[in-house]
Amino acid sequence: MAPTDKLTLNILLLLYLLLHNTLLKAEECQLPKAMDGLTLILSVGEEYSYIGLFENDVIEMTFYQQSYRAIGHRKNRNFMGEYTYRKLTSNVAQIKTREFFGADILQYSLTLICETGYEGSYTYAPTAGKGGPQLGIMIERYVIYK
Repeated sequence: MAPTDKLTLNILLLLYLLLHNTLLKAEECQLPKAMDGLTLILSVGEEYSYIGLFENDVIEMTFYQQSYRAIGHRKNRNFMGEYTYRKLTSNVAQIKTREFFGADILQYSLTLICETGYEGSYTYAPTAGKGGPQLGIMIERYVIYK
């Protein structure tokens, strides 16, 4: 299978999952109490190419009790990390991460702002490691599913 075919297949699979009835739906916007057992799909814009890892990509993060595994579908990159999750209000939560790329460690926070029961916008703010805090904050879209 050619790399572009694999990318197309991955994107179609993600679209199916996003539209499938297993999405977390709620009448009012409310983020989950915990991320354990959930998957977060993040879009990353092209304008963040200076990060050099996931520009113009779709990242799929699957969460466990205190760790996560993630895939950057465009470049087929796999990585893992540790996280803490804190719900700040019913529709705002923060994920603080420590991500491992071999010997390199990247720390950042994701602030999720819920717009429906399963999707919204997020801010990405690096705090240490590759790029560090000088990269500034980016704002993009997310979807959560089981």
